[in-house]
Amino acid sequence: MLVGYGLNNPFSGNISWRAREGFWITRTGIMKDNLKRKDFIHCKSHVPPRASVEASVHGAIYEKTDAGAVIHAHPPHAIVLSLDAETIIPHDVEGTHFLPKTPVLILSNPIGSDESALKVSQTLVDYPCAVIRGHGIFARGVDLRKAFMFVCVLESTCRIILLRRLYESRL
Repeated sequence: MLVGYGLNNPFSGNISWRAREGFWITRTGIMKDNLKRKDFIHCKSHVPPRASVEASVHGAIYEKTDAGAVIHAHPPHAIVLSLDAETIIPHDVEGTHFLPKTPVLILSNPIGSDESALKVSQTLVDYPCAVIRGHGIFARGVDLRKAFMFVCVLESTCRIILLRRLYESRL
């Protein structure tokens, strides 16, 4: 659905969910537009080599929050807004209701790093979503459906903000 809704290209992003011991996450390098059971790998106390490069970030989120699922996506409008914002404040009612404020994190090494694991997990203790500047969104939820909802709401909010800027620039 992330690919179908334009929130990822088929090779980007990753999803995971909490398991009794550890969590399940998408494998690295797979196409994500038609996932099968074999496309997921179980992570326990260490990250297996074939797991997504972002597995350490997902693991840190599970350690620090009560998340049941985590989605990492690369929605274009959120990425564009993150390039010059410190927070994303919605202009629309739905965005305000679900995500009144979304932090933008500025990281020196944004992809699968210890810095990313630390800062994203700390942020998601207090917020359901965070955007890494120029990289993408991490969203947590009680399940994949709720995490997906946060990704969709944030991308919709960002699209509305950008459309409003475009409209105002033409006045």
